[in-house]
Amino acid sequence: MRLFPDAWWPREITDAQRGDVYDCGIGKLESLSRLSVAALMGLVFIVITVNAVRGLLSPSHVGGIGVTTSLVAQVVVGSILKLGPEHSSPSL
Repeated sequence: MRLFPDAWWPREITDAQRGDVYDCGIGKLESLSRLSVAALMGLVFIVITVNAVRGLLSPSHVGGIGVTTSLVAQVVVGSILKLGPEHSSPSL
């Protein structure tokens, strides 16, 4: 797993083309790859925003395993937090 996937692509290109003369150095390629990552993040932001606004304008019934899991988790966390003061636990 690479820590910086946006910097991996230009590195591969410059390593493959070593020895030739190109106008586009590794600095420019890193800028282009980061610009592509920023463009994808902007696209994802737009998609999420449009879906959120659509959900607010025409809400629908929520159901399924996610709701059940959330309710069970809230009951468990609520009971744990109620036990905190009784047992004087510093972590609760």
